Amino acid sequence: MKPIITKYCLPKQEKNTVESFEQKFENYIAKQVKKIIVNPEKYPFISIINEEQIHEEK
Repeated sequence: MKPIITKYCLPKQEKNTVESFEQKFENYIAKQVKKIIVNPEKYPFISIINEEQIHEEK
């Protein structure tokens, strides 16, 4: 497997871009989850579980 080099791999910008990327990624995931929660009928292949359901299964 070949490594993939992106602009986020630059050493001088590494810290800021990683934090920025993480924040953008978290915001993106939050938006997607909100869409699924609001319109679950559009996403029948995705099951929403909460922490309580995980503990019940164990």
